[in-house]
Amino acid sequence: MLRSFRARLLAAALVVALIAIAVTAWVTNRTTSDDLAQQFEEDVFIEQTIYEEVSVFAITEPDWTDVDELLDELADEYDLRIALADLDGGIIADTDPDSDLPSAPVAFIDPANPLIDFAPESTDVITEIDLFNKESKDLGEFLTERGFEVVWFTDDFGFTFPVWNEDDPAANQAVEEWFESAGFFAFDELDEAVILEGFFDPVGFAEPALLYVDTGAESALSAVFSGRLLLAVLIVAGAAALVTVVVSRRLMQPITELTSAAQGLQSGNLSHRVEVDEGGEIGTLASAFNDMAASLEESDEVRRTMTADIAHELRTPLANIRGYLEAAKDGVVPSDEALVGTVYEEAVLLQHLVEDLETLTQADAGRLSMNMVPTQVGEILAQVVDAHHARTDGVHLEAVDDTEGVVVSVDPMRIRQAIGNFVDNALRHTPSGGSVTVAARSQNGSVLITVVDTGEGIAAEHLPHVFDRFYRADPSRTRSTGGSGLGMAIARHIVDAHGGTVSAASSPGQGTIITVALPTAG
Repeated sequence: MLRSFRARLLAAALVVALIAIAVTAWVTNRTTSDDLAQQFEEDVFIEQTIYEEVSVFAITEPDWTDVDELLDELADEYDLRIALADLDGGIIADTDPDSDLPSAPVAFIDPANPLIDFAPESTDVITEIDLFNKESKDLGEFLTERGFEVVWFTDDFGFTFPVWNEDDPAANQAVEEWFESAGFFAFDELDEAVILEGFFDPVGFAEPALLYVDTGAESALSAVFSGRLLLAVLIVAGAAALVTVVVSRRLMQPITELTSAAQGLQSGNLSHRVEVDEGGEIGTLASAFNDMAASLEESDEVRRTMTADIAHELRTPLANIRGYLEAAKDGVVPSDEALVGTVYEEAVLLQHLVEDLETLTQADAGRLSMNMVPTQVGEILAQVVDAHHARTDGVHLEAVDDTEGVVVSVDPMRIRQAIGNFVDNALRHTPSGGSVTVAARSQNGSVLITVVDTGEGIAAEHLPHVFDRFYRADPSRTRSTGGSGLGMAIARHIVDAHGGTVSAASSPGQGTIITVALPTAG
């Protein structure tokens, strides 16, 4: 399997190139068809011409003795190879005796039945045929006038002969009389030499033979076609390779940068980013990588901060407990009820921190246990306010229920915990003389619970993080102003588990409003 992106790109380009080559070959084949047709016509004409020349030789000569000279002249004229073989395969003549004969002959030379059109171009020869046929017509008419039946026969050379019943002595006698009066075909008017040279040899014909002609057209056309196809293959393959190299370099540059950045992340450099200077899939990938790197960096920062916060939250009560115990051991402070009460309070703080961490862990894993029962909203508000009256420190705390007995399906203990965390946070940041109001009202099938305080408010840059774990707008980390930093995060998870939503609105010096929306039962 190809793992390299460049290799895959090259493979894809080669596939495209092969398709292009196939199309080019088809186009080349179509364009070559005209050349094939033209070459075929030329070959047929040459072979027909050679056949006619050799057939005339066979008709006018008693054998093939001097045919070599004719074949050499034709071979030189048409730049090809010509061979004659007898019917048993023996070579009669060959212009290239060192090569094997072609696989099949192009024609069968039969001097007695030549398959050619003997229409001589010479005016003198045509006149001689006419004279010959005129004498034949005179003989036929001579016999017809004397009552003899005559049948006319014309051979392949254009000569016409009268045929009579040679078994009739009277007809034969009449023919002899015509010969005596007219002479043998009027040789006194007919030039015997021209007729014998141009058309027939009274001595006889050459033997039948097989004519072989090797024009080399197939190999020439194959070379032309192969050359064109090879040229097309080279051009297409070269263009594909060039385009692949250029495109791959452009594509590989951002991918190389992404690879380097990913390796940087692997080695712990979470601040590495890649430049996004193009759109499309590569740009989207680079942006997604940068977002991922930013998220990892943020998560790592949160993890570091959370680890430091947990260590701090555990260290303070543990240090207090150890200090009190060491002081009691050394006799610096008395081991009385007051010391025990102080150590107990620090242990309770540790227990609450561990429980909060456990609750967040269960919420993150989706394993937060819930016991949903129908509950009136007014009861929840009253119980939360009653539980916090002892810690108001001069802050006016009240509950306002405008739901008129609306029932919600909730886990009463968990929802009291969430609303209680919001109230606890409000009381911590509201000075003496201020107020915290917990109110509820119905709206569009939901119940809205608000916790409104008149405290110091939250700056805009801190507002998006109020529900993050261990986040404090006040970095002092003191419990009097900052708490453990887990209450708001736990409350958000509890509301989410009930299918509700929670939001915060605040301005510095104007107080804060926490709004919880829960669906009504039924």
